[in-house]
Amino acid sequence: MSMVWSMSKGEAGEELFASFFVIALVFVFVFSAIGVYGKFMEGQTQLYAERSASSVAEHIYFDSNGYLTLSECANVNRTYNAMNNTAIRITYWKNDAEQSCASGGLDVRSLSVSSMPVMIVEGSSYHPGRIDAMVGV
Repeated sequence: MSMVWSMSKGEAGEELFASFFVIALVFVFVFSAIGVYGKFMEGQTQLYAERSASSVAEHIYFDSNGYLTLSECANVNRTYNAMNNTAIRITYWKNDAEQSCASGGLDVRSLSVSSMPVMIVEGSSYHPGRIDAMVGV
């Protein structure tokens, strides 16, 4: 008597379905892991931009001890606004009107901004102002 191994149609269909189901689950897991990692990296990039903006604003503030003359402001404008993905805007108030001694802008998808106070010195006058450092992502 010979034994013949046979499988009914129902059992073959179930095994085939189970195999496709497992393969589909693996693909879902892989693609969701890739998506989570992508979001994590976007967050890390944004965090880096925020830290960079803060560092630039603090660097300008502490290098000048919180006081900038108009000529120093022009130097800051030339130096930092020539950098890639970095822009500096320094505004101050004189006679109740907003003035600008450094102006830069970025055309980027996402922007991180950090601000520091500053006093602008013009002759013997002191004007309150603000340093805005912008870093693009």
